[in-house]
Amino acid sequence: MENHSGSNSNSADCFRILSEFSEEHSPLVRLAHRLGPLQFNMVLEEFGGEKPHFPTQDAFWKKLEREIRDRNICSELNGCNYSEVALKYGMCERNVRDIERKMREKRETNRTTIQAA
Repeated sequence: MENHSGSNSNSADCFRILSEFSEEHSPLVRLAHRLGPLQFNMVLEEFGGEKPHFPTQDAFWKKLEREIRDRNICSELNGCNYSEVALKYGMCERNVRDIERKMREKRETNRTTIQAA
């Protein structure tokens, strides 16, 4: 955030400016009030200028639960036990194989990204 002189505002400026607005002003001001100006600045540093998509609470937590399940499935696989793991998690063997493939592709993509950096 810049002040009128063009330099970065200090935390006192952020608190002062935010205090001039109620939470009802806008969704972003409401979020700044709830997080606090310093934490909100971290959100702005991460996403400033972008249009991030925020899923619903339910969708967010379910996605994380699926990722945990998928990691557990992959850690239990030994190359010969697809049907047993599928039975344990209440899914077909094809889904277990798809999960394994997607997790492998994700690891390879992450590895390639890290090596390129």
